[in-house]
Amino acid sequence: MADFDLSESYDSETWVVMYSDASGYPDQFLKFCIQKIEDADLPNVDYGIVDMTSGGWFSKETTPMAYVRFQKSALEKMGIWFRAQRFGNLVVFSMYKCIKKGFFDAVTGKTKAEVLAGIRASMTSNLAEIEEFDCLDLFGGLIFRQAKNNFDNDDEKNLS
Repeated sequence: MADFDLSESYDSETWVVMYSDASGYPDQFLKFCIQKIEDADLPNVDYGIVDMTSGGWFSKETTPMAYVRFQKSALEKMGIWFRAQRFGNLVVFSMYKCIKKGFFDAVTGKTKAEVLAGIRASMTSNLAEIEEFDCLDLFGGLIFRQAKNNFDNDDEKNLS
């Protein structure tokens, strides 16, 4: 299982949909994401739905999130996370692309783009590993676009 840490997000995407009744959509979204991961039949991945906790001492909240990440890979510190949160009849759908930063990167105040470029350069040593990185990164976006098509009939009107 992977751990989610918002501070390690190097990219994210969010959209919101208004339904007449938003009941059940968060769970449907997570199951949709897992099904797409399974359909891809990617080798060497870990995926699932887990309850993740975020926030500090007085503002913790726990929510289910779907994730996919490589196992036994130079890129095992990278993961794609999916979340859907209901607010009345609105559902906020989110995708977070995360990669663990090293202590030095966190202390020096590098931007996420600089950290990502550094990790990608240091974790990939050949074309196959670069393509493995790109595969997971772009696969997350593919799942998210397919979810938009599935869960939002008025996607063009709901751009956030």
